[in-house]
Amino acid sequence: MKFKDAVAFYELGVPKPHSDKENLDRCKKRIKLNDAEAFFMLGSKYNQGKWGLQKNTNKAIELWNKAADLGSVCAHFSIVSHIISVAKLRRMCANLSVTGLLQPWAAMN
Repeated sequence: MKFKDAVAFYELGVPKPHSDKENLDRCKKRIKLNDAEAFFMLGSKYNQGKWGLQKNTNKAIELWNKAADLGSVCAHFSIVSHIISVAKLRRMCANLSVTGLLQPWAAMN
């Protein structure tokens, strides 16, 4: 479902959801129809820990992969952004370790 389709969906008189549970239920219905944007949206909510969902990055990536397989450009972007973030974090930790800045922290754990 493209953005313009989603807008048309609400213009048809479908009321906007009033709660996280209602958002989640609607999203799950759209997922049953293999809606790429619903997979992307649910993955994003898992990544953020919203709609009453516990934050779960692995589940988010799984859902983003499905959305990407179904053609969601946003899902491709989210996967790549996550990979870049993890790579940057690893480089930062490696640099801190090399400079000795992590040694006091490591000794505390």
